[in-house]
Amino acid sequence: MHDLSDCFVSCSSRPLVLGEVEIITAAPQGRHPSPRALRQACCRRAVLPSGLWPSPGSGILASFIYFIFRVSLSHPGWSTVVQSQLTAASASWVQAILPLGLLCSWDYRHLPSCLANFCIFVEMGFHHVGQAGLELLTSDLGASPGRRSGSSQPEAHPCPARASQASTEAPEQEQQRRQAPGDFTMWTGWWLWPLVAMCTADFFRDEAERIMRDTPVIDGHNDLPWQLLDMFNNRLQDERANLSTLAGTHTNIPKLRAGFVGGQFWSVYTPCDTQNKDTVRRTLEQIDVVQRMCQMYPDTFLCVTSSEGIRNAFREGKVASLIGVEGGHSIDSSLGVLRALYQLGMRYLTLTHSCNTPWADNWLVDTGDSDAHSQGLSSFGQRVVKELNRLGVMIDLAHVSVATMKSALRLSRAPVIFSHSSAYSLCTSRRNVPDDVLQLVKESESLVMVNFYNNYVSCTNKATLFQVADHLDHIKKVAGAGAVGFGGDFDGVSRLPEGLEDVSKYPDLVAELLRRNWTEAEVRGALAGNLLRVFEAVEKVRDLTQAPEEEPIPLDELEGSCRTRYGYSSGAPSLYRRQGFLLASLAPLLLCLWLL
Repeated sequence: MHDLSDCFVSCSSRPLVLGEVEIITAAPQGRHPSPRALRQACCRRAVLPSGLWPSPGSGILASFIYFIFRVSLSHPGWSTVVQSQLTAASASWVQAILPLGLLCSWDYRHLPSCLANFCIFVEMGFHHVGQAGLELLTSDLGASPGRRSGSSQPEAHPCPARASQASTEAPEQEQQRRQAPGDFTMWTGWWLWPLVAMCTADFFRDEAERIMRDTPVIDGHNDLPWQLLDMFNNRLQDERANLSTLAGTHTNIPKLRAGFVGGQFWSVYTPCDTQNKDTVRRTLEQIDVVQRMCQMYPDTFLCVTSSEGIRNAFREGKVASLIGVEGGHSIDSSLGVLRALYQLGMRYLTLTHSCNTPWADNWLVDTGDSDAHSQGLSSFGQRVVKELNRLGVMIDLAHVSVATMKSALRLSRAPVIFSHSSAYSLCTSRRNVPDDVLQLVKESESLVMVNFYNNYVSCTNKATLFQVADHLDHIKKVAGAGAVGFGGDFDGVSRLPEGLEDVSKYPDLVAELLRRNWTEAEVRGALAGNLLRVFEAVEKVRDLTQAPEEEPIPLDELEGSCRTRYGYSSGAPSLYRRQGFLLASLAPLLLCLWLL
């Protein structure tokens, strides 16, 4: 067996350009390249247009064809039929190429890079099976039918450095090589498959983990606090609520660690049916849950309220835990409550949930399921936006109507976020962001953190990781790489894509972006950099020395029968006094009726 390095260096130490793929490798003379070096060299991929990607069905079909072909060559009866139709050389071709093509179609790989990988694998295979095996493979792949049938014309070796060695081989070695081509080609099919899988499957995942160790993901929206309320009534000391062993949720501490989650906006959510009732109390209880999570698991969670706090948590290897209040109804149309929630740690406010507030319209207005009350933002809604700017709280436009999106984007002096929304062009749910709004996102340097809920990804009950990556691609294309983030909505939705079943799957999504030729800088931005940039811009706009907004919402814009009117007019009676006055007025009439 001859050494691989002379052939490898002569053929691969120069750039190998194959389509849009450039492979640059270098191995010191006399040494074999390391597996990592080979993978780094051969797995730089060119991207085919999305319309040319093979479908999952083609992968299944290729698997079936490959299985039948292998069985046919091993079964005596079938083998005769197959070999009568295929020469040994063409069988060798299928044996060598089909695993490669199968992997391309099965795992959405890209043809140019697959072919480039094949060139590398031939060299790697030579190291394992020797010069004789490699030359048999290359001669079967490269020879014409006429030459296979008996031409004695010498065949060119693919590696110039090996040509002279090949020509001086002993005749008995040549005869030995050609005695059992089927055995060798069958064996080649088996070793080629794991080599392809090693390179194509592992490299991007390894790269994703390497990047995420330095830049862990900041997720924009996670509803674990709601699950803790729903499952345990916020009793965190219940042994079933132990976040290290918590079952039945998308999120627990081991999953966060496996997913390289380094920052999390925990959703402080109260349903719309609490509006005009006990929404403020419910909001305070959910804030308390997040703060107690940090207290009970100090080795895992660090509650922070600033961009610098997030960076500190990264350095300490903890999950930076921030509070996002999901729904403007949580402030009960009060600027005083808004400021109090800021003091308790709120760092973004979603202007609506799936219901209007008295001052902002929600997304169901665009579907016709709700009436537009404010035509976007009312005058009080505009004061809410200004006060959020003054405090340094991010404005979240997930769940709002398109009119509300545009009003807030134009009014805010700082970038805004969509904490968990996807691209409307790919899934026409009104919960998603249309392209004209994405243009405003680009102009304002704002951020869309992609939601993983199946119905907002594919507009059906089923979706895949690849479709989520399509949304990320689209937002990047329309609004720029700086506008992309992740807002999985874990533990807030009932259906998640295949491949993104819980928070531990983030590295697989990042690997897919790398596979699609996202640069490392773009990936780091989507993971954390873009959110940190927006957060810092919001902090720069903050001006606590500025006079706060004080004008309350007009009384006639408030809803609910349980409100008092204190402060709206001098000496105005409360609702209870008005009821008492009515009863007192009716007392004489009731007495007269009784006497009669």
